[in-house]
Amino acid sequence: DDKIIYYRLVEKYSGRYAAKEYNNLVKFYDQVFKAERSKLVLVKEE
Repeated sequence: DDKIIYYRLVEKYSGRYAAKEYNNLVKFYDQVFKAERSKLVLVKEE
C-alpha cells in the first residue's frame, strides 16, 4: 500500500507549577519543536 502512518501524542495536564520550573518547560517545548522538524530517513532493505 506504500503508506507511512505516523502518530504523535503529547498529553498536557493542567495545574500550577513553581516559577523555577519555567525554564524546564521552555526546554521541553523546544525539544518537541525540534523533533517535529526533524527529517525521517527510510532505508530499503533488500
